[in-house]
Amino acid sequence: MGKMRVWILMGLCGLSIAASLAYFKKRSPEIKKSHARQIPIDSLAAILQDGDIVLRAGNDMTSNMLRQLNLRDQRFSHCGLVFKSADTCWVYHSIGSESDPNQAIKKERLEQFYAPQNNIAIGYAGMQLSAAEQQRLQMVLDSFYQKKIPFDMQFDLHTDDKLYCSEMVAKALLLSVPQIGLKATDTLGKQYWSIDNLSHNDRVRMIQYLPYE
Repeated sequence: MGKMRVWILMGLCGLSIAASLAYFKKRSPEIKKSHARQIPIDSLAAILQDGDIVLRAGNDMTSNMLRQLNLRDQRFSHCGLVFKSADTCWVYHSIGSESDPNQAIKKERLEQFYAPQNNIAIGYAGMQLSAAEQQRLQMVLDSFYQKKIPFDMQFDLHTDDKLYCSEMVAKALLLSVPQIGLKATDTLGKQYWSIDNLSHNDRVRMIQYLPYE
């Protein structure tokens, strides 16, 4: 992991710790826990609905740092949005690395996104969206995907030409469901989208947490 990215993440982590000391309690969705190895991916795919937020916790140092940016729920480090087509669950998500900084938004199968060799836990946040909202959301995601928007290594939510993972999900939801009322974390003047800004929004009916161990 490049030094610049480390310093950016360390700075954001420090701000999130400071903010968490003054955080006030909000309504939280129902949280369920099982073990990932007890539930086949096919079974999860059958449960998921279009527009649900899929979640995972990577097993590397960067993922551990990203989890610390969450003020309420530090179990997840990465997210995407799922849609089904011809009995296949596809995940739209944005991910990048120093070795491939221009990596574009991905559309990959659910089993790839949830791969146990790369993650310590997986999960999802079940969304309450109308059919019209789901349709608009998929159109926005397809547009992002076709434009091949690269990952934002600077984690700057004020630009749209590059998007990091939670920023991509947040902006897709805000464009398709404006009344959803998502709010970014603001710590000492620095704003960023964290995973729990999304997984704990008012449209989430429940969160499923599935550790691999």
